[in-house]
Amino acid sequence: MGGLPRAVQIDPDGKHAYVTSLGSHGVTAIDVITNTVEATVDVGGHPEALTVSPDGRWLYVGDYWSGALTIITAPSITDHH
Repeated sequence: MGGLPRAVQIDPDGKHAYVTSLGSHGVTAIDVITNTVEATVDVGGHPEALTVSPDGRWLYVGDYWSGALTIITAPSITDHH
């Protein structure tokens, strides 16, 4: 996980935490049961704001400087097996 974490959100089932990082320009998925990093996705720019859809399928990431919105399929960030 990169430096300058900005936002943390827990998915609806409580199994994953997602963290935005200005330093790594990405979003990191953390398994809260095992306390391990599962994946990091580079979204570019300066990710700051973050929310998880009510069904847990989507992550919405807002960029600090540009105001752009990046949408990530949540299972794709954690399903790396």
